Amino acid sequence: MDKFPEQRLSIVVIELVGGAALKDCIDAVMGAEAEYIVVTRSAQPALERAFPNLTVMVCDAPLPQRRRRGFLQAKGEFVVMLEDSTRISAEHVQAGVDAAFRRPEVAAASGPVVVDAALKPRFQALGCTEYGRYHRQQVFAGDAASSVAVE
Repeated sequence: MDKFPEQRLSIVVIELVGGAALKDCIDAVMGAEAEYIVVTRSAQPALERAFPNLTVMVCDAPLPQRRRRGFLQAKGEFVVMLEDSTRISAEHVQAGVDAAFRRPEVAAASGPVVVDAALKPRFQALGCTEYGRYHRQQVFAGDAASSVAVE
């Protein structure tokens, strides 16, 4: 039997940094009416004990494959994909989903993104490479028809 048979929202957290960052990310987003999936690189029994309503998947593959595995596991109508370096509250997740998808022509939403200066340099570089287009200055500098502010 499914843990979350009829959730509208699935929140998928991908382990990037691990350790306290992973726990802090889950703590911050917990509270939304959602299915919670965490994709880790190795078994995390302490995490499963701390958050019994998580579905923890182990996948020691490159980041794109871990994202894909989490997405395929999700059952929600809407899927929020986060990495463990993200800090966003359950209220902001729900507000973002509501604001973005009230427009029927929207199929996906992202950003703005702020790369945390506290991250190790290699994670900062990854963040800039993958999310530079969604940096706040870039999002609001582009074509207004393709960029919608969701605060």
